[in-house]
Amino acid sequence: MRYHNNKVSNEERQEILNKLSEFASSGQGPEFASLTKSLFKKFVPPGPKQKHLEEVALAKFLETEIRCKQTNHRVRCHWSSHGDYSSSNIIHIAKRKISDILGRFSIEQMLNLSRFGPGSTYACRGEDVSKSRKFSLKDVTPEFNSLARGLLADYPLWSNALTDSDLPICPLLDVVPGARLAFVPKDTQTDRTILVEPTINSWFQQGIGRSIRRKLFDKTGVNLDDNSLNKRLAHLGSLTDDLATIDLSSASDLISTNLVRDLLPDDWFFWLNATRSHRALVRGEWVELNKFSSMGNGFTFDLESLIFYALSWAAVVSRGLNPFWVNVFGDDIVVPTDDGMEDFIVRLFDDCGFTINRSKSYFEGPFRESCGSDYYQGLDVRGVYLKRLDTVLDLVKIHNRLWTWGNRLGVSVKHLCRFIRQFCPGTPVVPAILGDVGLFGHFDEVTPQVLHPGSESFKILTIQPIFRKIVKTDRFLLLDRLQGSEFALNNVQLRSEPIGYRLSYVASTWY
Repeated sequence: MRYHNNKVSNEERQEILNKLSEFASSGQGPEFASLTKSLFKKFVPPGPKQKHLEEVALAKFLETEIRCKQTNHRVRCHWSSHGDYSSSNIIHIAKRKISDILGRFSIEQMLNLSRFGPGSTYACRGEDVSKSRKFSLKDVTPEFNSLARGLLADYPLWSNALTDSDLPICPLLDVVPGARLAFVPKDTQTDRTILVEPTINSWFQQGIGRSIRRKLFDKTGVNLDDNSLNKRLAHLGSLTDDLATIDLSSASDLISTNLVRDLLPDDWFFWLNATRSHRALVRGEWVELNKFSSMGNGFTFDLESLIFYALSWAAVVSRGLNPFWVNVFGDDIVVPTDDGMEDFIVRLFDDCGFTINRSKSYFEGPFRESCGSDYYQGLDVRGVYLKRLDTVLDLVKIHNRLWTWGNRLGVSVKHLCRFIRQFCPGTPVVPAILGDVGLFGHFDEVTPQVLHPGSESFKILTIQPIFRKIVKTDRFLLLDRLQGSEFALNNVQLRSEPIGYRLSYVASTWY
């Protein structure tokens, strides 16, 4: 059965926005303060994309380049020292910690863990960014070209497909100067910049990143596949005031080359430096990078987590505090705190070229924030973010966010949800466990049919997207299957908006 995802008219949109604004300003307490702050922060009105958001993001990117250049010079010349603070001593402790975590670099582990990510690469853009297409591309940076050709020999089927030969021949690759700068939406103030890496580089970057991730977990317990520990520690900090939550500004863009060179073992730095892009295409011009890597690089998240963990661990040890409580997830950091810790760690991160976001970092008081959760005296008061209000399904999403927010905080949103539902005719009610495939609601609103007698599952009507697909039957699709991709089917889904929606039944529990 077809589901019609109708457009929201300008009059309806304004009526809904007024109702949401009225609701957010109607209550008191930290939960409504958080809702008022968040609700329209990321809202993008319909119409052409606002070009000034790209300009703001580009200016920030160039600003971080200047900051990284300054950090490269400072790290090369000297570290600061004053009183009981000595950044050189702390850096020495952090460097030893990183060496203990990483051990020796393993090429075999990198080869085993390498893979393609889900997004674009330098040569792979447009609707088809499937892994099978990426296996057919050969773009690589000049710094990595020779190494990459040799490493591809460890994937004989891939190498043979690229050379169209069954002989053990190193394939000739397409050398490109580096990555290209791209922009993705962030919020109403600015876009976000990413560096889209060459295809061959991105494969091995993933292998190095996953190697760091595995070693970080094995040696420290830091789990970069699960941010729940950060959230639990933030919750505890809001109750006890013994733990601080720290957030950094533009963290990924402020990882300078000489800082990485100074902190990491030589063998690890060699491979990280070989696989990264040393320059970027910015508005048609190739620019030498002062930063070591950025978002878009397959190892950036893992590398920044490692560096921030080691720096925080070293700072805590230097203060005589228990490093057991140190945890990171990207640039979301948790550390134990005492009098003077804020100034101490702010100075350390500043020396390393990073900027602590004072408006989102909390060293004292009843509030803590980490990994998308905001805690006030133990209560998660995280607000709701409205991003778009163009179609009925956008209404479904904001309805569900408000429904979840109200249930979590014990705030009545019944009248607001009822108001939104009148603009969503024919939309089924579903359990929250299924996600945004319908309007969240309670069991007694639907009383769905039991799937089988004695079963605890039900037949639930949901909204399902329909995507346009293309048929592939080449050797690169076979490579994708041999790499174990669960999506390696002949019908490859394109990265584009759905071409329609349908209503269909799924089996699910309600709670």
